[in-house]
Amino acid sequence: MGRPGTRVIPADWQATHAAVVAKTLTSSVLIAEPGDGEPVFNPDTHQSETPLGATSYDGPATIMLVSDSDQAPEVAGEDVPTRRYEVKLTHAAAGVKPGHILQVTACQDPDLGPGVRLIVDTVERGTQRFSRVLYATLTH
Repeated sequence: MGRPGTRVIPADWQATHAAVVAKTLTSSVLIAEPGDGEPVFNPDTHQSETPLGATSYDGPATIMLVSDSDQAPEVAGEDVPTRRYEVKLTHAAAGVKPGHILQVTACQDPDLGPGVRLIVDTVERGTQRFSRVLYATLTH
């Protein structure tokens, strides 16, 4: 039990501990607004890619698969698998919004090689976090 009037958890604890969490961010990503122009098919990633606009984040991340669709939606007669990923960024990351494009620049997951793009669909915010957490979807 703390002394009366003394905070048990310091007011800036998340900033103080952010450096520890940053050491666990083993991948890197670039996150940007969708740019203008028509999507172009990339044969290396097997994705139609929208041009990138203004960058909102470029740095370390951790990317973990959280769901893999058992029943892929059918588009034009083909099953389109959907995977949802949890992505952790540094605590200081700001400006990322749903609809932004996340491009993997380095990752140890063989399914997420450099250039693979995800769409940010949820951004979790909170003051009592060590890192910024968002969810992004891969559909191809």
